[in-house]
Amino acid sequence: MKNKPNLFIIGAMKSGTSSLHDYLGKHPQVFMSQFKEPMYFSRGEDERMTKSEYESLFDKASDQIYLGESSTEYSKLPQRQNSANRIKSYAPNAKLIYIMREPFKRAISHYWHQVKMGREQRSMKDALTLDSEYLLLSYYAYQLQPYYDLFGAENIFLCSFETFVKNPDTTLNNICDWLEIDNPTESRSKNASKKNVTPEVLYLGSDSFINFIQTPVIRLLKKLIPRSYSFILRSLPKLSKRFVNKNSPIFKEEILTLYEELSPTLQKWNRELYELTKSDFAHWKSWQN
Repeated sequence: MKNKPNLFIIGAMKSGTSSLHDYLGKHPQVFMSQFKEPMYFSRGEDERMTKSEYESLFDKASDQIYLGESSTEYSKLPQRQNSANRIKSYAPNAKLIYIMREPFKRAISHYWHQVKMGREQRSMKDALTLDSEYLLLSYYAYQLQPYYDLFGAENIFLCSFETFVKNPDTTLNNICDWLEIDNPTESRSKNASKKNVTPEVLYLGSDSFINFIQTPVIRLLKKLIPRSYSFILRSLPKLSKRFVNKNSPIFKEEILTLYEELSPTLQKWNRELYELTKSDFAHWKSWQN
């Protein structure tokens, strides 16, 4: 039915969903919403757009077989409940795509994203506790279980960030085969990993830090940009606190120590993922241990 999506990229956050969304949107038989993350099915009625506003995101679709959107909040348990049920009620025959990243690396990337946005002040060690959002969003079996229960394995396509970055054409061809649409004929040169480049510095909030000094350019921008756009720069002061070079021995030691502490839990979660999906992600370090 026109203006009604039937394809959803449901996550995971910081795993290449933006690049995958853009790639699929270039396929002649797929229409992906220009507004990538409407989050319509993860929000309550009092905090989301109306149904007509949501469906207007697909007004420009023509005769495409699939109309899609990508909202990583759809796999954000326990913060966002009932997304799977809402999607099932709205589009019972929907196809779902879930792209995953090595769990520990995804959590670190997520943490760094929050630091850059000025939303995280804790040290990495304090933030990545077992019950934290950072880790639970890497608990893929937990996030996927409601979708497997409601939609069945045949309607869920799983792929890994690492494989997608290494060979996006192969991943896209596999998705097209699964959707039963034409394989892309154009060579794609866009590098999906560019949106996921690891920063050279990472906030730790511990004793090992160097001061990050705001540049004169940033101070000048604050003066020149109109007040109505100043919200763009509001987080800048929060970023100018404590950073450490990611190549420093102290940083590497902290990462290693944290990984060793979390590794037993990550391995248990990976076993649950295999039991649920029967899919092997042996290229993940945490899968191999």
